[in-house]
Amino acid sequence: MVFAITLVRARYYFAWCLAELTNIIAGLGFNGLLEDGTEDWSIINNANILGVETCTSMKICMDSWNISTLAWLRRTVYERAYKFNTLAVFTVSAFWHGFYPGYYLAFFTGALFIEANRSIRRFIRPYFQASKISILIYDAITFVGTRCCCAYMVVPMLIYEFKPTVAVYMSQYCWMHILGLAAVIFLPRRPSSRAKAS
Repeated sequence: MVFAITLVRARYYFAWCLAELTNIIAGLGFNGLLEDGTEDWSIINNANILGVETCTSMKICMDSWNISTLAWLRRTVYERAYKFNTLAVFTVSAFWHGFYPGYYLAFFTGALFIEANRSIRRFIRPYFQASKISILIYDAITFVGTRCCCAYMVVPMLIYEFKPTVAVYMSQYCWMHILGLAAVIFLPRRPSSRAKAS
């Protein structure tokens, strides 16, 4: 499933790169000069492909995907929401995409995974900061976990319908939802003192 979803992302990369190229050719997208004097044409950048494909957290993945829309959502929804900022952003994004149930399942799953990722990172990451080897192990585990989360989360967006999506999730025993909920509910909000000391 991870490989198939990676191939699906390629069509979005192609469309976004083509749109960026069209804007640059039209003279749009100029973002000024860099410190070394070269031109920066990145103002209409929609995706950081390397960032999406090599990320070790859901937040980095989301920050690298659909960058312009994310900046707009951050300014208009996330920073203005009183509570549940992440859920508000994903709800607006689902509504923006349309009315297929798959969009709402995908975006609510994404909100759950972002919150679970925050909990796991706050609680578990300090245990892996003792040596370079443990940091590499943590990065490898989170890389694989992020790939699985992304693939699992995107399935409803490809299926669109509620019942077939639930059937796919049930065939996998909703294991990612269960792990995400467990991380959000059972992991403490702050790292333990033992984790801070190590």
